[in-house]
Amino acid sequence: MQSESTLSGLPEIPGVVNNLPDPRVRERNRVYNDPIVDVPIIENKSKFNFLPMFYSALYYPMIKPIEYFQKFADTIRVKKPRRYYHHKYPRVPNIWECSVEDYVCVYEAEAQFRRDQKVDQEIIEVIKRRLTACQVQNQNVDMEKCKEIKMLDQQATHAWQVKYGDIGSALTARKVLQKQKNRYIEDRYLARVAGSS
Repeated sequence: MQSESTLSGLPEIPGVVNNLPDPRVRERNRVYNDPIVDVPIIENKSKFNFLPMFYSALYYPMIKPIEYFQKFADTIRVKKPRRYYHHKYPRVPNIWECSVEDYVCVYEAEAQFRRDQKVDQEIIEVIKRRLTACQVQNQNVDMEKCKEIKMLDQQATHAWQVKYGDIGSALTARKVLQKQKNRYIEDRYLARVAGSS
């Protein structure tokens, strides 16, 4: 067997005592030279073993029928699609097109409004991520390259603020409709005041 110093690739240096052992040699010795431990096999003194019989007595009348039923149910079950990100909901009438007593129409309009609000919020997040990526790519030096994305971000943020801003945490389609109505009334009033003066 070779000595540890020649295995590690270092020549023996005369006058140097107690070289550090090579960790590769130590690991090899640990893996291959450890004593093998024999695990004793315990044999049953009796030929009759109760546990497999008890397991079979429980498994076949109780668990096996349930497995068969689950397999049968899986064959007739309608497989739901796993991807929902391309799901297109049919457009329903908006809240201002619904009658006051038509609760189903109002509920569908509210649900459509919540989906539209989430889509608008996600659009703003995507634009902000693009702006951040452009600024990082250009190292905040050349802002002319990011000018279009910055303008788009400002327009989208302003449009979101005009539609959803200053309403509070409980956003509903009715509140947004009232805000839009008040904004139209204010614009007409300011146009009338500017025209009369």
